[in-house]
Amino acid sequence: MGKSGDVAYIAMEFLTGQSLREILDSGVVLPSKRSRDIAAQVADGLAYAHQNGIVHRDIKPPNIMVLS
Repeated sequence: MGKSGDVAYIAMEFLTGQSLREILDSGVVLPSKRSRDIAAQVADGLAYAHQNGIVHRDIKPPNIMVLS
């Protein structure tokens, strides 16, 4: 993250996978264990962010990446 003049920015790594929205829209039914794993990982990531003073404010399936 950084700032250029009056503009703040965040740069993130490129991730290989699909958004949760793409997976859900494809018609694939995720096994309940996989759904729980994804939810737990999202919660862990949010907890880590919050511990470091970051609030995401836009958690939704298109913003959740499921890696290959």
